[in-house]
Amino acid sequence: MKAIAACLQEPKKLVLKEREITLGDDEVLVKTHKASICGTDKNEFLGLVSHYRSYPMEVYGHEGAGVVEAVGAKVTKFKAGDKVMNYWRRGTFSTYWKAGQDQLFIAPEGLDM
Repeated sequence: MKAIAACLQEPKKLVLKEREITLGDDEVLVKTHKASICGTDKNEFLGLVSHYRSYPMEVYGHEGAGVVEAVGAKVTKFKAGDKVMNYWRRGTFSTYWKAGQDQLFIAPEGLDM
């Protein structure tokens, strides 16, 4: 699966790149419908990077929501078409992203996606 992702090359320099996403047996592929910016994203954009992150950041953004596109063979909690939200999974500033099933939860009923 190919996705277009916002990659932070250096402070204040975002570029769009095509990247390949390979789905593991225990992972969920999500088509992005919403992604938000938090303090961590802002600080990384401004160059205030913690000791465990460095530039370039090919996988950027970690709060998002979307619709499940596919699931790996060992996924039991979700199916294609489910509306989901995540917590702390890098890569949400992308057309598609993946996460482990324990990093996702069903979106509240009525959330527009």
